[in-house]
Amino acid sequence: MRTRMAAWTQVVTRTAVVFGKTLREVRRDWIMVALTLVFAPAFVLLYYVVFPEMAPAYRVAVVDQDTAEHRTGESITPDRGVVAALGAVRDADGRPLLRVRVEPSRAEALAAVERRDVSAMLVIPPGFSAAVSALAADPVATPAGYTLAGDLTNPSYMVTATLADAAVQDYVRQATGRETPVRPTEEALGASASRTDFEIYTPGLIVFSVIMLIFLAAMTVAREIESGAMRRLRLTRMTEVDYLTGTSGVLALIGISSVALTFATARLCHFHSHGPVWVALLALGLTTLSVIGVGMAVAAVSRSVARAFVIANFPMALMMFFSGSMMPVPRVTWFTVLGHPVGPFESIAPTHAVTALNEILTLGGGFAEVRFELASLLVLTVVYFGCGALLLRRARRRAA
Repeated sequence: MRTRMAAWTQVVTRTAVVFGKTLREVRRDWIMVALTLVFAPAFVLLYYVVFPEMAPAYRVAVVDQDTAEHRTGESITPDRGVVAALGAVRDADGRPLLRVRVEPSRAEALAAVERRDVSAMLVIPPGFSAAVSALAADPVATPAGYTLAGDLTNPSYMVTATLADAAVQDYVRQATGRETPVRPTEEALGASASRTDFEIYTPGLIVFSVIMLIFLAAMTVAREIESGAMRRLRLTRMTEVDYLTGTSGVLALIGISSVALTFATARLCHFHSHGPVWVALLALGLTTLSVIGVGMAVAAVSRSVARAFVIANFPMALMMFFSGSMMPVPRVTWFTVLGHPVGPFESIAPTHAVTALNEILTLGGGFAEVRFELASLLVLTVVYFGCGALLLRRARRRAA
């Protein structure tokens, strides 16, 4: 009995020694522990701040072509009635489900749909009021019609179109007293109606192939710091520019190869681009440089391969979950620049890459349609790469 107790005591003692040793080591690397603990709570808080509403609000653009000269009944005014009906759509708690954006022209509304500022476009045609008035007086009159248009690959389109259609139907039903007084026409933008589920998700997967480069960038540079190679290179005549250019060139070549391989694989699986592929590659090239910049910044603050791998998960998760590459992200607008809404997600370079690729690959847009996204990518690439270079320069000096 005493022998067994002694054996258990030794096991407990050895376990306590190992526990204490590991605890001391973990305390010395407290940053890794802190990042591990706050990762999920930080994202919960971020989601709460960015998405404060419990129920989503779907955006719809309204184009009223039923001008005054077409109207015969002033008691029925679609510019007020239809918009009011759309705004009156509420959830069970009384919160609005549709956010209405009145556009002066069809072209501007289409541009908003293509940028995914709105999920659907509702066009009130000329003579809509007259048709509604005629239906109110004569049950056999020609039914009123209107158009719903959008990008069918946008996950929010179907919900938005359904809610908008129900609101217009209910509005005209109350105005005429008829059960089926309107006939909607649906228009699909570009090739969105013929896209398969595989083709819908492929642009996001291509962007994700670039995002994954952050691990290689961070760990490659961190290995130079950890091994002392950075210190030895400083003894030569090599400058920071030389090191950044050489390292970034290799990483960019790997990133471009990853994109090309992903494109080729998608093509073998019968994926087709409806716009110029070179514009998409330009957007992905800029995104690659921005991701390399973030990877360098991670390496500079990590100074070891293991720490770089853990810390790189944070910007990777931000780019993956908040860029729209893996899941749709609601539009959050803080202000506008040249008519383009800007919010927190626009500070993430892959966000613009996803928008550009959807415009090019699915809707058939070209360079002119994605100029804003390309300009945003260029600015963010300069900022990200510049910050990474400055932090890496400081780390290199400390390693000397």
